[in-house]
Amino acid sequence: MESVIVDTLFDDLPDTDELHDERVKAWAFLARDVDWWEPGGLKPQPQPIVATSPHVFFELEILAMNGREAMSETSEMSH
Repeated sequence: MESVIVDTLFDDLPDTDELHDERVKAWAFLARDVDWWEPGGLKPQPQPIVATSPHVFFELEILAMNGREAMSETSEMSH
């Protein structure tokens, strides 16, 4: 079993001219893995092109990470 605790700062990326490039960068990153956010039963439909994005984007600045790793009893016995 592994666990990770991540301390972050949250920052909203509103749909402004100033943050347009950051939002496009975030969307490009998410679009690499097509439809990862959609439920398995959803039948995708063509989406209209709009001037503004209906999506909410945010970034998390990682401040610190801590974690723990443990092995199961059966794994420990075989070592």
